Amino acid sequence: MPKHTVKQLNSSNIQECKVITRNPLNAKSAPLKTSAFKAALVLSTSLLLCACGGSSSESAAPVAPVTVTPTPVTPVNNATLLTVEAEDYQRFSDNTPGNEGNAFRNDDVDIETLMDESGYTVGWTESGEWLEYDVTLTSGKYIISTSVASELGGASYSISFNDQEEGIDSVDNTGGWQVFEPHNVALIEVEEGSYTLRLDITSGPFNLDSITFAPDDGSFVPPLPPVEEPPLELPEVEVIRDENPISADTAVNEMGIGINLGNTLD
Repeated sequence: MPKHTVKQLNSSNIQECKVITRNPLNAKSAPLKTSAFKAALVLSTSLLLCACGGSSSESAAPVAPVTVTPTPVTPVNNATLLTVEAEDYQRFSDNTPGNEGNAFRNDDVDIETLMDESGYTVGWTESGEWLEYDVTLTSGKYIISTSVASELGGASYSISFNDQEEGIDSVDNTGGWQVFEPHNVALIEVEEGSYTLRLDITSGPFNLDSITFAPDDGSFVPPLPPVEEPPLELPEVEVIRDENPISADTAVNEMGIGINLGNTLD
C-alpha cells in the first residue's frame, strides 16, 4: 500500500492536493478522496464569498433603506363666528349732543331703527367720532368685516384691535342709507381671550349696522385705501382797480344800465 502525503489545504496547494490523492495502484482510497473533496469544496466556497464581499455566515443580501416622507399637518382653525351689533358699543365719542335717531339708547350716539324693524343702525357719523367694543374670541384666525351703507359716498373709517390699527376702509354710495353691503377690513390671529375693537370715523357720513368676526377661509383681500383728493388750487388772479370808476348816475342815464321794473308791476 503506498503512503499518502496529506498537507494543509489552502489556495496555493489545492492543485497539489489533487495530485497527492491520486492512487496509481488503483487501491481503494474512497474515504481519503471524499475527505479531500469536501475540504476543497469548503475552501472554494469560502474564497468565493470573500471575493464577493460576503461571509459564509450571512444568509440574506442587505436591504436598501426606505425614505418615508411625512404627511404635512394642516393647522386647525378654532375660530368661532361672532357678530357684534353696531349699537352694542361699550365706549364712544360723538361730536353732537343727544341721539338724533331717538332709538335704543339715550346717550349722544345717533341710532335709528332699521326700516324693516329688524334692529338698529348707527348713523349721522362724522370725522373724529369713534366706537369701542369689548369682544371675547376663541383662538384662531378671523376676518373682520363690517356692514355699511351710504347715500352720498366718500366716507372712510379705520379699525384697531387692542390699540393696533388693522385696516382702513372707504364707503362709497351703496344706493341708500339702509342699503347695506359687507366690507372685509382686516385679518387677525389671536389666542383665546378678551379684546377691544375700536372703529374710528375719518370721514362721514355713513351708517354702520354690524361688525363680524368670521373664521378665516382664505378669501380675505385687503381693502383699497381711501383715495385722498388733492385740494382745489385756484389760479392766481390779478385785481386791477379802476382809478376813474363810472358813477351810478352815469351808468343809468348815459349808458342805459338799470333795472326795468315795469313788466314786473303789471
